[in-house]
Amino acid sequence: FADTEAQVSESNEDNNFGPPNGQTIVVSPPDLTIEALIPDKTQVAPNEPFDVDVVVKNQGAAAAGGFWLGLYKNSGTPPAAPSNPDLYAWVGGLEAGEARTVTFPGVSYADPGTYLMWALADTDARVVESDEDNNYGPPNGQPIEVVPPDLIIESMAPEKTNVAPNEPFDVVVVVKNQAPSAAGGFWVSLFQHSDTAPQAPAGGDRSLWVDGLGGDATATLTFQGVSYPTPGTYLMWTLADSYAQVLESNENNNYAPENGQQINVLPPDLVIDSVTPSKTTVSPYEPLDVEVVVRNQGAAPTGGFWLGLYRHSDTPPTAPSDPDYYYWIDHLGPGEAIAALFSGVTYATPGEYLLWALADATAAVPEADEGNNYGPAGGQPISVVAPDLVIDSVTPSKTTVAPFEPFEVEVVVRNQGGAAGGFYVSVYKDSATPPTGDGGDTEWQWVPELGSGATVTLLFGSHSLFYEQQGTYKLWALADS
Repeated sequence: FADTEAQVSESNEDNNFGPPNGQTIVVSPPDLTIEALIPDKTQVAPNEPFDVDVVVKNQGAAAAGGFWLGLYKNSGTPPAAPSNPDLYAWVGGLEAGEARTVTFPGVSYADPGTYLMWALADTDARVVESDEDNNYGPPNGQPIEVVPPDLIIESMAPEKTNVAPNEPFDVVVVVKNQAPSAAGGFWVSLFQHSDTAPQAPAGGDRSLWVDGLGGDATATLTFQGVSYPTPGTYLMWTLADSYAQVLESNENNNYAPENGQQINVLPPDLVIDSVTPSKTTVSPYEPLDVEVVVRNQGAAPTGGFWLGLYRHSDTPPTAPSDPDYYYWIDHLGPGEAIAALFSGVTYATPGEYLLWALADATAAVPEADEGNNYGPAGGQPISVVAPDLVIDSVTPSKTTVAPFEPFEVEVVVRNQGGAAGGFYVSVYKDSATPPTGDGGDTEWQWVPELGSGATVTLLFGSHSLFYEQQGTYKLWALADS
């Protein structure tokens, strides 16, 4: 408009304005909207954290100053300003047309259910906008399913179901989370015996920790060295989340197997099948070998045990006791037998003895029958007989000789007792009385050994046997001189 104060006198005072119809000026405020709401999971477990990305945009023609961006975890209807969201994030401002991604970390829900999540720009309505009704998003909300995990025992596989007392075995357990949402850490417990299915919280006999289990995931655990000390029939179970740490959709399906796993603790039963000495008649200190066959006639294997040999007992030996000889046996399976050889068994003194063997001499193996471990039934008689050396014959090559004429003598020695070790046989060319071994022998020979009932023939003489003077002489031979 020209001459706004009418200072100029004009020919036409009515045409000072323009343009003819005025110039339209539009003043456009900002316009905030939620372009996207993106959770990294839409199915979660109770208290399982997840992140949510929100893309907020200023679709107006003017810049927006700073404002609060709010996240609403659940609302049946779109949120409107001013209101109080569950989580806040400050946005310092947005230029016209600018979009920005804001991340809300660690979002979680405590209880199972289906929720509608929303985001709202400018929660306290501090920014004047061209449209105050389009600040929320997404249009219909973002469904979030909070589904509890559901832990089950998919399988339980003991390495053995028939075992001996104290025989270790492993149990392999597969635990599964059959829900789509993850489970946090929990314990899996093994119950070696329960008449009924275990329920949490209950610790069991052994427990193993699982750090966590994703949706539809499994974990394989091994309980090592499980054993039972006492014979009997047991029901074994495993229980997932045995301390009730995980909130689940079904808390009653955590155990397995459905009716328990029967474990039979069947004791072994050791018996002596045979005791066979290499000799039953020996002399003092004469070594003999004894073969002992021990058998496990029970239904379960044994652990290691000592087989004992007793040189003499009037009555059967019982465990625990100290045998004269030991033999270690690592293991005997059901029905398995083993032959053990005791070498160099000796007796010092002549006499009649009863030899026995005893399985599990130290009573280390629990058995079905602890009274049948010895054998043979009445003991094995062993006769220890001293040797008895006799001269069967003394035969000179001549009985009449001249002085200094040499002659030979054949001597036959017999052992009519138990076996003899080495000894000397001597010839005495003149003695008025039988020799006693106190010297005076003319010639001698060594006999290394002589078995029971055996004989040996020795030849003495050649140039050493002769008489210097005429006369009548008595010739002798002496065994073990």
